[in-house]
Formats: sequence, structure tokens, C-alpha cells
Amino acid sequence: MQKRVGLEMDKYLRFGILLSEKEVSMLNEFYAVTMHSIWYVRAREENGNRLLVVKIAAHKECKKPAGARLQGGDMLSIGKKLMMYIPEGGGFHGSVERNIYRVSTLYWGGSTSPVVALFKDRQLVFECFDATDAVPCDPRWTTQTKEVLSAIGEDHPDFEICRYGDRALFPSEVTAK
Repeated sequence: MQKRVGLEMDKYLRFGILLSEKEVSMLNEFYAVTMHSIWYVRAREENGNRLLVVKIAAHKECKKPAGARLQGGDMLSIGKKLMMYIPEGGGFHGSVERNIYRVSTLYWGGSTSPVVALFKDRQLVFECFDATDAVPCDPRWTTQTKEVLSAIGEDHPDFEICRYGDRALFPSEVTAK
């Protein structure tokens, strides 16, 4: 068995598949503050735990209480809102379509209210959540949000960063469909 310097071999395996160092360094959990709630997001784990998107706090006017989960898909689109969806294709169709704009709305699942900011850890989450003047994609937390998006990367197996049309988190960074 080969030894890797700095990382244990099991950190390079996911579902029994050898991962590249890029895949190992992808962010697999984060917090999302939306206009009404705080969500904890965790990617699938090798032990069988599915993609988890769970509300951990909510403002009084929010319809769904803390503990509610986003459902309706195997992937999470991260854009103006968090949205679960089922990627199309695979099997006889060949490649899987991960771009939510190209996935039929029949395969779209639950979504959140507009995203205010994304965070790697809890340090600023409640400060953001308690801000009475928060706005979608709030400029006060742009740095933290972009750090999360960068750490997730463009090829994450469970998350898709939406950069298309009116669903993009940062409208100035919209790309063609």
C-alpha cells in the first residue's frame, strides 16, 4: 500500500474510488444564511449518509421550523437560492447534466428563501442572521461567500454553483447557459 505524505490514504477514497488531491480539498460542509433561516449543508459521506441540507435556525415569520430539511434531489444548486434537484441523464443517455438551467423543472426540488451569505464555519453566521438590514447576497459578507464558493469548486460531486441568468448568486458573474 502506498503511503501519502501529509494525508492518510482513506482521505483519498470516496465510495471506494480513488480521488485526486483537488477532490480531497473540496469543501464538503458549510452554512448558508438566507433571508429567513440558517441552513447547515453537508455533502454525502462514504458511510451512506446522504446530502444533508437542514435548517438550524429560523426567524419567527418563517413557515418551516428549525429541523426542516430541503428535499427533492441528489444535488444542491447554490445560487440566488439553495435548490435541491435531480441531475438528468446518465445510464443510456451518457453524461449527466449538472447545470440546473438545463435540467427539466420536473426534477427541481425544495428551495430556500434568497441567500444572504455563505460561511465555512459558525463564527459570523449568527451575526449575519441577526442583522435586521440584511439583503440577498449582502455585500458585507461577499468575501466569506466567495471563499465558500471557491472552496467548493466547479466540479463538486454534490454541489453545483449556479452562474446562469437570474439564478446566479452574483449577477455580475453570470455566464452563458
